[in-house]
Amino acid sequence: MKGKVVLITGGTRGIGKAIADRMAARGATTIVTSRRAPLDAPLPAEPRDTPIVRHLEICSEDSVLSLFAWLDDRFGRLDVLVNNAGTGVFKPLDETRLDEWSRVLETNLTGTFLCSREAFRRMKTRGGGRIINIGSIAAHVPSPQCRLRGLQVRRAWPLPGDGRRGSAVQHTSFTGESWRRAHGDLAWARGLRPW
Repeated sequence: MKGKVVLITGGTRGIGKAIADRMAARGATTIVTSRRAPLDAPLPAEPRDTPIVRHLEICSEDSVLSLFAWLDDRFGRLDVLVNNAGTGVFKPLDETRLDEWSRVLETNLTGTFLCSREAFRRMKTRGGGRIINIGSIAAHVPSPQCRLRGLQVRRAWPLPGDGRRGSAVQHTSFTGESWRRAHGDLAWARGLRPW
């Protein structure tokens, strides 16, 4: 991965952080995004063996465009995009509010679309690259999360004559930080189990 530039959305914790740490350890210049990152986070003078953290409001086209303009200015290339940022609503359908539903769609679909579109434009110009979407088995049950799989299926095939390719990785539920925040320690008693 030495010499490659990798962008991982939602890469400051959980699966995204694990991917980012591995990429950086293998020599890639790794940029991770988070909506919790400070807007004015100091940047290292040179890429290093730990990920660079950048602020991103993934549902905002202006924020995404700004991030990709910074990537262009700073590195002049993007080799790999990992669409990892995502969220969910962990409660019954009849208790889910419209604003919660909309937040999931904006984060999981619109954010993935915006970042993929910008990465694709750059990869098309350079003649290759990889876009990897991290999903979950929630894609196979009726929920806002299921739409990412449909978006991925359309982009999974390489275009003739170029090196661009999309991939989808679907993980099972796991008892990470998001699970604990949504369900707490009583999740097992209520019969909620990761698959």
